Amino acid sequence: MPLPIGSQMPSLDGCTEWVNGTLTPSELRGHPAIVYFWAISCPICKMNMPHLQELTRLFSGCGLMLVSIHMPRGEEDQDVTQVKMVA
Repeated sequence: MPLPIGSQMPSLDGCTEWVNGTLTPSELRGHPAIVYFWAISCPICKMNMPHLQELTRLFSGCGLMLVSIHMPRGEEDQDVTQVKMVA
């Protein structure tokens, strides 16, 4: 569900590991952002990741940022090496 423009971003506290750098709310402020919640065990989630990365590449000049948050659904989702390969 999209957040209205100007609404406060939810906290990212509780993230256990950042894969491709860190972002703070102040770094995201003023930029359009896609926040994508996914799981390595979800085939559709993994299939969408390259498309989201391409969108980010295409529109990075406009300030678009992608924050993908891996949400483990079970034990099989906790292999950080696999997560890093997809992210």
